[in-house]
Amino acid sequence: MARYSPRSGPQNLVSTINITPFVDVLLVLLALTIVFASDAPGSKNADTDQVAGAFGAEFDESETVTLELGDDGTMVLAGLAIEPADLALALAQLRTNAAGGVVINISAHNNVNYTSLFSVLQVVNASQVAGVTFAIVE
Repeated sequence: MARYSPRSGPQNLVSTINITPFVDVLLVLLALTIVFASDAPGSKNADTDQVAGAFGAEFDESETVTLELGDDGTMVLAGLAIEPADLALALAQLRTNAAGGVVINISAHNNVNYTSLFSVLQVVNASQVAGVTFAIVE
């Protein structure tokens, strides 16, 4: 006597997954990302040429000073060549002279030694400036 099994029915069934809701959610997330990407912290305001900080605050009243780091170890702060040992003193003097704070724009050559760059970043961090921007120049 043969037993009937529920699996002995037709074997040509194909199971599919409906991915339409998944695609809908992804499209909504993509649209939200595009909308809010223009307000991301750290973005540059093209109209007024102001630099935004890490938390999105713009430095309206601050003075921007460029610190250039050469691949041969030279430093130029606000157009004046300085020694690496004098950087902390020069930043402190700039900070006291600027009422609204100082934003340091570090412009480093792409062949700058990592240890010298790291030591400069430590000195700038310890000087409590209003903000820091960074650029690598070829």
